[in-house]
Amino acid sequence: MVSKKDKKIVLWLDYFDINNPRPIRRVPKKLALHSPKMEKLKEAAKSLGLNPISEEVRYPHYWYKKTGRILVDKKMKKTEVIKQVAEKMGSVLICST
Repeated sequence: MVSKKDKKIVLWLDYFDINNPRPIRRVPKKLALHSPKMEKLKEAAKSLGLNPISEEVRYPHYWYKKTGRILVDKKMKKTEVIKQVAEKMGSVLICST
């Protein structure tokens, strides 16, 4: 379990999935992706220097789907981290295709 003492932020893969409703999806649709992959999330966080640690766990709301999450260093507010990671994931996706 992650605590505030660890100075880590939890980023669920479900935050970036365009198919999820807004309370779960934390980014606007223009930054969201169809079926985002853990590798892309981890790569985007690493490029921002956030030292990601991936975990294969289930998002509590979707307990029946195996998605995952990463833990990243807390260098800024969580909303800023989510937005920057989403922007990086989109640019990583565009560059790699």
